[in-house]
Amino acid sequence: MKFWNSYPLFRFLLPFVAGIIITIKFQLFLNPYLLFLLIILLILLTILSNRFQKYSFRWIFGSLLYLLIFVCGVASTILHTPKYHENHFPKLQKPGDVFIVRLTETPSEKPNSLRAFANVEYLKDSSAMKNAGGKIMLYFETDSLAKSLKYGDYILFSGNPNEISPPANPHQFNYRNYLSNDGIYHQIYLRSNDWIKTAKNDANPVFKFSELARLKMLKILEINGLAGDEYAVASALLLGYTENLEPELRNQYAGAGALHILSVSGLHVGIIFVIVGFMLKFFDKIRNGRIYKFTILLLVIWLYAFITGLSPSVLRATVMFSLFAIKEVRKQQSDPYNTLAASALLLIISDPFIITKVGFQLSYAAVLGIIALYKPIYELWILKNKAGDYIWQIISVSLAAQIGTFPISVMYFHQFPSYFLPANLFVIPLSWLIMVAGIAVLFFFFWPWMAGILGILLKNLVFALNYSVGFVDGLPGAKIEGMVYYLPQVVLIYLIFIFITRSIIMKRASLVVATLVGLVLLTGSFIYERSKILKQKQLVIYSMRDQTAIDVFMGDKGYALADSAVFSDKKSIGFNLKNSRIFAGIRQMNNLVIEDLSGKPNETLNEDFTIRNSHFMKLGKYRLALIDDDFDEYFPEIPLKVDYLILKGNPKISISALKEKFDFDKLIFDGSNKFYSTNRWKEECEKLAIPFHDVKKDGAFTANL
Repeated sequence: MKFWNSYPLFRFLLPFVAGIIITIKFQLFLNPYLLFLLIILLILLTILSNRFQKYSFRWIFGSLLYLLIFVCGVASTILHTPKYHENHFPKLQKPGDVFIVRLTETPSEKPNSLRAFANVEYLKDSSAMKNAGGKIMLYFETDSLAKSLKYGDYILFSGNPNEISPPANPHQFNYRNYLSNDGIYHQIYLRSNDWIKTAKNDANPVFKFSELARLKMLKILEINGLAGDEYAVASALLLGYTENLEPELRNQYAGAGALHILSVSGLHVGIIFVIVGFMLKFFDKIRNGRIYKFTILLLVIWLYAFITGLSPSVLRATVMFSLFAIKEVRKQQSDPYNTLAASALLLIISDPFIITKVGFQLSYAAVLGIIALYKPIYELWILKNKAGDYIWQIISVSLAAQIGTFPISVMYFHQFPSYFLPANLFVIPLSWLIMVAGIAVLFFFFWPWMAGILGILLKNLVFALNYSVGFVDGLPGAKIEGMVYYLPQVVLIYLIFIFITRSIIMKRASLVVATLVGLVLLTGSFIYERSKILKQKQLVIYSMRDQTAIDVFMGDKGYALADSAVFSDKKSIGFNLKNSRIFAGIRQMNNLVIEDLSGKPNETLNEDFTIRNSHFMKLGKYRLALIDDDFDEYFPEIPLKVDYLILKGNPKISISALKEKFDFDKLIFDGSNKFYSTNRWKEECEKLAIPFHDVKKDGAFTANL
């Protein structure tokens, strides 16, 4: 308990975060006035319990204090949730209302449109203008006027925004959830004649300066010879601008365990801090120079944070370095755990939903890992050789950070980079050199000759980084894929880490026992999940645009039945199908091209799975039929009993005709059908009271067989 008492800010942070998590997870809503009264009551009870209780009942004060902090976390989350506000625009909107919105960013180019986010300021009808609130996602038809839009511009449009759709396929990235954590629940597509730009611009001057500064610096990089992948990586690494990063390049960095380099984080802020600190070293010889030095340092790192877009990881690092700098000026001893907790509290109080950001979680996990484990790892091997000691420092930092982040990383990305240690041996030094060269290019922009030479150096350094990362990613077994950790398992892993490290330091048997109990529980959870996988028999019909894609899972083996175009589209497989297969624990995937199966006799793929000529499947005791344009030659003369009837490729048939030929329990319309065909069939099904499932509207169809 003595150890726990040493970190009071962590003790306050945990119940506050628990309140936020529970509120978000269970969509908890309490009336703000009721919450206010509850907080007042808890404050009074906490004060009274501290003043009048006996020492033996001190736990009452602690419990009330934790409950108060928990309720404050709940209240903060509710107050920061736009859909609970009285003026949230869906509560006020009427048909025909005109939206007046202010762009909160300059639109970014997407493959077929321009995307921007905006705050709804007013709703206007024929007689009045109503104050409104809330955020909205806008997609613009690409034209010159849309490209001229800037942060802070006001636009007018009418229409009915749609709620953002949930993911269509199992375990697909939940963009709806991601946006809702930013308070965005609706979107609308605007054609060129659907909206009007006003002359008004109400940009926050600080954020406007930030955006203009970043655009200017990106232009400087471009002028000085950076292009393609070198420009994309340099702009991401230096300025946090990731719009130009190709998915293939991202995947290479992820596979090499170097993805953290591409998102501006504590490493980058730390490099800026060290470089500027070195440049201001002369202040140490001046009276009160430390105050001037750290004041300038704070201004520089906050300016850098604004230019790079104030991402959660940058905010965390900037706040933490600021707290360290303030304590350094005041010559106070700073405990890194309390400083880290203080920075987290400041950020979470200002925005409770920041805890849902993967970057925020990974950033804090990495720093905690370094604080807790760097020194013990480094002290395992003391090297007198300077070069060897430097390499061992990098290895120690990389190991500590990787241990801190890998449970969260696996939970979200389901992979682990095998060669992260050798990768970081050149990634970290190269990133230092790139940061120094990049800052020099930006600093000497007014001297074109010097900036041009530095630009060549920067380009070659980034090329070397990209080549090295690509080489590591191309090595055999560069990444272990298909790993699945659930949240309870991640919590258990972190508890085991804590128990192990504390047992080594404190040498207490109770902590060793706690470690063993944690390991038994974790192993048991893995065995339980594995046993579920080996017993599974599942059918998944995916929601794929204009394509048919069906997976059959039998234990840890999978069978994919799809059009040939699906198998050749790796990007679509990665987005729509990959996570479903990972969570199903599939170790062997067998691809079956529908066109190649046509006309073939029965083929037994598994004792529970038989397929015939691409139109009939037997899965255990279930029977399925796929109906397409060739259905006539396969039609039985008497009604054939099937459990599921799947329509694909817009067959020219009515539902009543199908009823004459098949005795089925449910109709499924897959993604290869056109909307007009599906809508016609759905109307027929509703008249005939036939159950149906449309994967385009209802999402993927799954059945446990």
